[in-house]
Amino acid sequence: MFKKLLSNLPFNPSLIGKVSFYAKRLHKEASVRRLGLAFLLLFLGVQIFAAAIPTQPSVASSGNDMFPGGFANQGDAVNACNSNTYDFKTILNYFGIDCISLYAGQVRRIDYNEYGGQLYSMGRIPYGFASEVSVSIPNAGTYYMRPLTSWGDHCYNDGHNCEAITGTRADGTPFMVLLGCGNITIVGPPAPPPPPPPPPPPPAPNKLIACNALLMSVNEGAKVKAGSSVSVRGRAVGQNLPPNELVDMYYYLVNESGSVVASQEAKGIPFDGTLAQDNTPRVFTLEKAGNYTFLLAVKTDGSTVNAFGNFEGDCVKHVSADTQKPCEEAENEDDAEVCLVLNKKATNQTQGIEDANGTTAKAGDVILYRLQVTNTSKNTAVNDFVVEENMADVLEYADIVDLHGGTMDANNIVRWPAIDIKPGETVEQQVTVKIKDPIPQTPVASTAPGSFDLTMTNVYGETVNVKLPPSVPKTTEQVTTSLPNTGPGETLAVGFVAALIVGYFFARTRLMAKELDVVKSEYVTTGGA
Repeated sequence: MFKKLLSNLPFNPSLIGKVSFYAKRLHKEASVRRLGLAFLLLFLGVQIFAAAIPTQPSVASSGNDMFPGGFANQGDAVNACNSNTYDFKTILNYFGIDCISLYAGQVRRIDYNEYGGQLYSMGRIPYGFASEVSVSIPNAGTYYMRPLTSWGDHCYNDGHNCEAITGTRADGTPFMVLLGCGNITIVGPPAPPPPPPPPPPPPAPNKLIACNALLMSVNEGAKVKAGSSVSVRGRAVGQNLPPNELVDMYYYLVNESGSVVASQEAKGIPFDGTLAQDNTPRVFTLEKAGNYTFLLAVKTDGSTVNAFGNFEGDCVKHVSADTQKPCEEAENEDDAEVCLVLNKKATNQTQGIEDANGTTAKAGDVILYRLQVTNTSKNTAVNDFVVEENMADVLEYADIVDLHGGTMDANNIVRWPAIDIKPGETVEQQVTVKIKDPIPQTPVASTAPGSFDLTMTNVYGETVNVKLPPSVPKTTEQVTTSLPNTGPGETLAVGFVAALIVGYFFARTRLMAKELDVVKSEYVTTGGA
């Protein structure tokens, strides 16, 4: 139409009216296209802004997960093992599981009642269950295992959380790795680490010098009062000895835990034939109550020979002092920490509630946690005791206001400097938090029912629960294993293409309108000449 009007205008001047009408229509069309281009550019700007800001996860990841967020499939778990992400490979190796076993495992649904309900699942956070066991893994940290039955029917009713990679450990027992959280599951509680191998026996010397007897001022196995003194003397025998041979004797007093309490030396004892005897009594004081052992070792030419290689026979003597336990629960005098009683109390300072356990707090409320440790012993102090508190569950809904002298690490564990607690003394540490405003409404994660449950749970000797009001209805979270392959890249590409097309038509319409205005202006000015 544009070309037709311009080509026929010199032959038919009456077409100037249609030119004016077409020019007005083009101006209106240019306005519409300009508005469309503006909206499209605004949309494109929103997409660029959305792509520049990282999205927040919609699925709550519990701090108890061994692998935050879990695995989408078996391949993700194998890749995490090979790269040792979150020390995953180190932890697997501790339980006799390697990446090949994980790759060869079978993915299936497990029942928490399998193996007679003896499945134990590992997590990063203690929950205070009765059968919970802590496990210290070198180069990884301390983790906590509790029966899978502790979670109740939650695991069994939720399909994805109970999908697990199953296989066999190095010792032939089964293992499971839960896909929903990466938590390692084994049959039964973890076994304690094996004791270190005994040292190899020393090489036999050419000449033989050994302990012969240990003489004690009291009878073998005698009981004496704490603070009493006991003297000992030693004898050594030798064979194939050179003339004027001397021997050194070493006396050790060892407590029932195997630690050396005191030691004495007798150097340069001469042999009379094949026998060397220390005639000087060596006096030891049994300052504390308990069971003690006297050991005699003999040494010559840089070698120590203890009763033909072992502390046995007459070279070992036993004696005990009156046991005075710190408290009835203690097994021995050094077991003083068992006398400590841990208590905890939460106070809602905003609402004036002295005992906030079981109450409902509001957004912005200030909660004071008071941790009390009481030494119930009447005679023994506990030295260098460290009060520590796990605040992971509390910090899901609150912020720290004051640690009152404590420090918090990356795992949200607060520790205070070591202190000495006298008999009968009670010490107290405090943590002040403030409820977030607004209260987060993150849905409960299928991987950890105790996380984001609108309850601040805290365990220190006893469990303290502070409830929070929900502001929106909570729904059960559904976890999918795959999502559409879309993202900001595809959206930005479509937006740029659309902007180019709309911009092209807008510029074209605007140019045509200007050209018609020029034609009409020149035609009116020249009269069509």
